Amino acid sequence: MSEQNIGEFSNQLHEASALVADAELDGGAGEAAGKERVKYSDLTEEEQKRRTQFLIRRAEKQAQKGTEQLVKQYPGLLAVRKEAKINNRFVARSFQRFFASTEFAIMLAKRNESRLVFSDGKMNDGLAALEALIADFKEGIEQDLRAVREIYTQSAKENHDFIVPTYLEPALDLEVSILTPQGNGLYRSLQSYDQMIEMLTVLYWNGIYPQDRIQDAEQGVKKGMRKIYSASRQIILGLNRKFEQMVAKDSEGANQTVA
Repeated sequence: MSEQNIGEFSNQLHEASALVADAELDGGAGEAAGKERVKYSDLTEEEQKRRTQFLIRRAEKQAQKGTEQLVKQYPGLLAVRKEAKINNRFVARSFQRFFASTEFAIMLAKRNESRLVFSDGKMNDGLAALEALIADFKEGIEQDLRAVREIYTQSAKENHDFIVPTYLEPALDLEVSILTPQGNGLYRSLQSYDQMIEMLTVLYWNGIYPQDRIQDAEQGVKKGMRKIYSASRQIILGLNRKFEQMVAKDSEGANQTVA
């Protein structure tokens, strides 16, 4: 493997690690690393307040870092530039927080250098698990969207006073770089969630669906993207750990040779 390729891999791995490595995140919700996590309901009122503040702070940090990577242009890498427009704030936030790290995980796991770092083939297993989560996410939203669209279309035909509220402004509107086919598919799934939640909201306005159905969909996209992010994070941290060990071993061998 050429030094140039290793250098590029190292740079990408460094950027990816910066997205997912967080001392607070590794230590739990404001607790010291290694402590057993306590259920939210078992916390005191003050502890609940601190944990909530921590979760808000962590989400803001993830969204900021993720958005910086989304808008970045990468020299020497093929990418699709898209005007990402997402109306629902939950879908937009999940896109900002979890999308860039997922693309990094896919890119890194597919590079030949990852086979050098994980010679036992475990990286293939991690990539397969991540792609399966993305496929499940896609399949789930496609089924739900078809069902909701059918009800929406029928209701609009049957109700002459059908109310259609609209968004005055999207939650997110920016030009982004999409770097992988899997990422492109994941973005389309997020768009489908955005469309479904909009239709559910219209149906709620017309008394056809309860508000709980909207909240379930919003929580669904968040949970699905968190699972994908968690798998992506494990790939990135695993690669980073193994790569650092490999570099340290090579440096130690070089020093022994010189000595």
